[in-house]
Amino acid sequence: LMADEVWGWGWSGFGQSGTPSSGEVDNPTPIFFEKRIVSLAGSWFHSAACDSSGDLYTWGNGRQGQLGRGGENGGGNSTSVENEEESRPQLVTGITGMHDFASVGCGGSHTMAVTNKGLVFAMGQNTLGQLGVEEYDTDFGFVRRPIQVPDVTRVTTIACGHEFTVCTTATHNAMSWGSNQYGQLGRRVPGGKEFTHKPGVVETGRRYVCTESATVGTRPAIIRNPATCVFSIHAVACGENHLLLLDVDGCVFSCGSNEGGALGAGHTAASVLRPKPTARITYFLKCGVTISAVYASGASSAAVSSDSGGHNGGRTLYTWGANSDGHLGLGDHEARPTPTPVEVGGPVIDVGLGDAHMHVLYEPRSAGRDHSGDHAHSDGAVTDTRADTLPVVVCWGRSTSGRLGLGNVPMLVSGPAALRIQTYFRRYAASKRVRGVRDAR
Repeated sequence: LMADEVWGWGWSGFGQSGTPSSGEVDNPTPIFFEKRIVSLAGSWFHSAACDSSGDLYTWGNGRQGQLGRGGENGGGNSTSVENEEESRPQLVTGITGMHDFASVGCGGSHTMAVTNKGLVFAMGQNTLGQLGVEEYDTDFGFVRRPIQVPDVTRVTTIACGHEFTVCTTATHNAMSWGSNQYGQLGRRVPGGKEFTHKPGVVETGRRYVCTESATVGTRPAIIRNPATCVFSIHAVACGENHLLLLDVDGCVFSCGSNEGGALGAGHTAASVLRPKPTARITYFLKCGVTISAVYASGASSAAVSSDSGGHNGGRTLYTWGANSDGHLGLGDHEARPTPTPVEVGGPVIDVGLGDAHMHVLYEPRSAGRDHSGDHAHSDGAVTDTRADTLPVVVCWGRSTSGRLGLGNVPMLVSGPAALRIQTYFRRYAASKRVRGVRDAR
């Protein structure tokens, strides 16, 4: 996300990069919208966004109804544009003007959208209840037009795993629905089923408090405090089959599949055998770190510390979980069951995490230095004070299919890759600031 532009790259076999090119898009390419984009999400084969006017756009593969522009729900014989791919963002009609959308989320084959009044609409595959509505009898459980999720209101944020969905509410609760095979819903489903279409509150359990004797490098003594058992959830992030929750105090909780150590519990033991409440990641407690944002994708996780916390004086990136493609940014391919700090060159602004790659937006530590003699090169690249103060994007992980946006580079990039990606942003929009990064799964 630029100041008022969106750029896309990577594999676009279904048009999910939002660019005219099919197949691989090796370099950042602008995606044109009439108005400013305020929320952007992507999955393996489709993407979604909403603009400043509250309009909802989708593109990519829509064969399971995830683009929300098909025939009537439940009409098994209806014709639908969803059988084709859309390489350009298209407006989701039928609800335009009726609701103003503020945020979106994309799962494996489903899309969720939240209005500015906190209502949730769903579209796409619903075989495991990931839409939060009862499954339709026809169309193989596909919901091809946006449908409101019942009994869910005052929603503030939403996130999607492969086949499950989690949201936060204005009352600081987290609600979840869909597949619970690995306990990723963070709650027990009635009847012991492994999935549910009924939204329910995540069971964060009782609050745990470290005693004063807890120190870095030793296991903290934990006491249970029943008097403070109410949690206030601030944000959530979904991997393929695991969930991260962040409370208002900057503590992180996790549940679901522990493949590669994705839960940050300090071990790579098998996934939970039955659904259970979420558990706090004690590493951050031991180190005295408060977290301001969490990210998850595939079997990997990431977090960014608050302005005043972390190993580098604030806004430090931590990664953990699966790392076979080097996408944790630690210079190797070893899984990390415990959060590990990553040096990127400055305070982190935003993170885009895919299942095999990562992009990080950070503020250069040289920001604020005085420079003179600013000039423009003949090829359009700019060298000036702004070049040292503009946020920088770095990336690492699997580069196949153009997912890193670096052009022709080695298949695996284990450490922060250079700023060629930033060169495109400066060349075409030298006066604009990058606002955020989003990596599809």
